[in-house]
Amino acid sequence: MKKKTGYQISSSVNDGILEIVIKGKVEKDEIDDIHDKITAFLKEKDVNNLLVDIRAVKGRFSIIEASSHVRHSLADRRKVNTAIIDLPQYANFETFLVIMAENVGLSVKWFSHASAARDWLRSKRKDN
Repeated sequence: MKKKTGYQISSSVNDGILEIVIKGKVEKDEIDDIHDKITAFLKEKDVNNLLVDIRAVKGRFSIIEASSHVRHSLADRRKVNTAIIDLPQYANFETFLVIMAENVGLSVKWFSHASAARDWLRSKRKDN
């Protein structure tokens, strides 16, 4: 029997940007499921600009847990520009995210405002 998730995920494409919104409680063992869903959305919509809004996620993972996940999910994300939108109180995660992304060759940036994230992704379209 499949375990019921404590999170909800929705997607839409706006102006060539795949926008994912994740809400609710995400458990450690659900991260791979979320990754697979986002990867499927990217392939189905055939876009390479991704906005992931996690402001409504309850709880946070440690930097070590996030680092481990990123290292295991590189192959399908190298050509995807990813904007993460999170709450301002988690801004300390921004520095870690930027350094880690650069070290592994990912195009990822952290934002606290959706409009700034969309502007950044629109600017990346010219690079694609």
